[in-house]
Formats: sequence, structure tokens, C-alpha cells
Amino acid sequence: MTIKYKVLVILLAIIILFSFSVEAKEAKLIIDGQRIKTNLIIINGRTLVPAEVISKHFGAKLNWDSRRQELRIDSKNLTAKLTVGSNQAVVNSITVPLQTKVRVSNGKVLVPLRFLPKIYGGNLAWKGSTKTIYYHSNRITNISGVMASSLTSNSENYHWKKSKRIVIDPGHGGESPGAIGHSGVEEKRVNYQIASRVYQQLKEEGFQVILTREQGQDLPLLQRSAISNDWPADMFISIHADYNYRSWITGTTTYAHWNASKNNWALAWYVQDEIVKRTGTDSNGLKAANFAVLRGNNVPAILVETAFLSNPKEEYLLTTPAFQQKIVEGVVAGIKRYYYN
Repeated sequence: MTIKYKVLVILLAIIILFSFSVEAKEAKLIIDGQRIKTNLIIINGRTLVPAEVISKHFGAKLNWDSRRQELRIDSKNLTAKLTVGSNQAVVNSITVPLQTKVRVSNGKVLVPLRFLPKIYGGNLAWKGSTKTIYYHSNRITNISGVMASSLTSNSENYHWKKSKRIVIDPGHGGESPGAIGHSGVEEKRVNYQIASRVYQQLKEEGFQVILTREQGQDLPLLQRSAISNDWPADMFISIHADYNYRSWITGTTTYAHWNASKNNWALAWYVQDEIVKRTGTDSNGLKAANFAVLRGNNVPAILVETAFLSNPKEEYLLTTPAFQQKIVEGVVAGIKRYYYN
């Protein structure tokens, strides 16, 4: 390598480093309306923040293992592990992809900013004119914050929602009751009650949405996925209630096809996480299955087992409007997290 070439390489490196530093220094971060005083690091268009932001703003407990180069985040209802140099995190035993690797700089652990919506929900927005990143989490801080979030959703997001087509599938129906609870509650009725409320809320949000069946109607499994493919939809969500002969088993489970894409698994994770956050049910995690409604779909498709009809407590909860609404809000929030990320 000639001296001239070496000098050119060094100059290019200095120019890149200088422009990188300027961009990082100028960018501002606002979380839930609060200006966060911290140094952002921007690498290849991906923003990283010191992990201490999670601790200070969300009250999470941080534990750093210097030997393993691993950061553990303990927050309400979740535990996350991030390893330096890895582009994956483990959240509640579920592997979650990251857009850029975790790093250490000046003694601080840096995590991708887009990791925050994955664990706390909400959405990120960039305002170029002021070089400001806004993060609206699902954490309610005050009335003005709720109003601001609502206004943002209504004014800025309505138009893109109109382009999204979502199929909601109430499991079973007609002569197929599905599982039957200890006191005689039929799964098909619970499924339809929850699914129809998801349908209504998504419509009110501005999404295009259809139900695969009407109340009291049964539909072949292949016809359900055919509705999704023929529309064509962008997403398919089948609503069910679970059953096990061991009546003490409880919790929420979300399925995707064993050969599903990363995006499909991301959708499953978001919906699972948001439901568990709201209902307080045990999280049975994500599972792979070869269900016909999943196998036959050409788009991201998941099947949600909301709770166990075989468990007396959860059977009762599944019949209450308040618990059903928590499930509905969890499904809708999970869908929005999928599109925001």
C-alpha cells in the first residue's frame, strides 16, 4: 500500500467519523413528552441509546455481567437479556431480532432505540426539521400525554392504516363448539365475542378489516385462509380459547406456522406480549404449529389461544366483558407494534 493511498484511507475515516459525531450530537430524544438528556449514537442510520435511559425513564433494574458482556433488564412483567455484539435479545425467554448490534462505548452499554417499542410498546417518530426522535410508549403518564398520543394517532396515522387489510378469524362456530369449559361455556361464543370486538376497534382505528364468519356460522378451515388470500389481506389473526385435561394449567399462547417468516414471528410476539401485559395471564410463549389456517395463508398469520376454558378461573374471566376488552386491546396494540416496527 503506497503512502498516498494510506493517507487517503485515513482522511476518509476522519471524514466519516466527523460526520457521524455531528449527526449524533445534533439529534434529540423525547420520550413521552420529556426531553432526555443523553448522547445518542447513530450508526448506519440506526440510533442507539445508553441503557441507563431505560432505567431512569421506565424504572427498570439493570444488571451488567462484564464477564459475559451481557446486560439484564428487569422491568414489570418482563426480563430482557442483551449481549454485546449480538443483534438478538431474549425477552421473557423469547428471541427478539434487533436492527443493529448491542455495543459498549465509553463504559456505557448502548442498545438500539427501536428495542424500546418491542418491550414497552408505543411508536417512534422522526422529525427531520428539528432532528428530534419522539418515542410515545404505552405507559400512561398524564392526561396531556394521552391526548397527545391520541391526536398523533388520529391525524398522522389514519391514512396509512387505511391501506392495511386485516382478517380476524373467530375460531369454530355453528355446529363446531370448540372447547367446552367446566361450567359449559362454549369456545365458539367466546371466540366470536372477542373477535367481533377486535374487528370493531380496528375499524374505528382506521384499518380495513373483515371477519371470516358471522355469529352462529361455521366455516371450513381452508375457506378461512382462502378469504385471507383472495382479498388479499396483509395479516390474519385467528382467535381461540385453550383447553387441557389438567385444569390447573393457565395462560396465553400464540402460534405461528413452523415455517413462518421472521416478520410473522414478530407479529406473534407483539400480540402475545401485549395481551399478557394487559390481562396478567401467564405467558406460555410462542409455539410452532401446522394448523390449516396458518399453513394455508400467504401472509403473516397467527392463532391466539387467549386463556384456558378448562381452568375454572380463566373460564369465568373469558365470559366477562372487562377481561375480553383487555384481550382486545392487547391484540390491537400488538398489531400496531408490528406495523410501527
